[in-house]
Amino acid sequence: MTSYQPISCCTDHGEDIGLALRTRGWVQLELPQWQSELNCTSFQCALAALDAGTSSYCLELGVDSADASGTHAAGAMSRFNAYREGFIISNGDVLDLDGAGDRPGGFIEQMTHFFSVNCTLAAELLQELAKHLDLDTNWFAATLGDMQNHSQWHVKRYCPGSMAPSDFLEDGRAVLLPMHADPSIISVVIHDREGVQQGA
Repeated sequence: MTSYQPISCCTDHGEDIGLALRTRGWVQLELPQWQSELNCTSFQCALAALDAGTSSYCLELGVDSADASGTHAAGAMSRFNAYREGFIISNGDVLDLDGAGDRPGGFIEQMTHFFSVNCTLAAELLQELAKHLDLDTNWFAATLGDMQNHSQWHVKRYCPGSMAPSDFLEDGRAVLLPMHADPSIISVVIHDREGVQQGA
């Protein structure tokens, strides 16, 4: 059993994460305090790197994003980034965005820890799902490879800028990220808006 618990108001299956994934296709989890704190510190580190500018690792226009690691400006790479800038970590390739190298507390150390912990979360979720599909618990890792070496993580921030009229709903709310389907076997979405929802 995974150490994560679903947020009770968001699942019909109590603590059975695998069943929720199998029947509904998603589950919302409340993270342990230590992981929430790690994510918060990691987002602060990411924000500092984005604020400092990281043009030396900027992904080129037209790059195949499937295995890309680097930064991108708002509007780059696809319409889904029209109002988002950020960086991509592919297959464990954490770039030295702050120039600190392996210095304790630097970008590489912080984001490597963030990447590792959240890869473990994703792997545990797939193990729970495998059990409910009558597969060996480690089927996903054995078939698709270790999550640390076969995954991609995006860290983004919104930059609304000048929005087109078509980017607004009738009630005036903005659509910063259009509806889409991810091409991955699992998507883990971590939000950093504390206080909006318990556990976020």
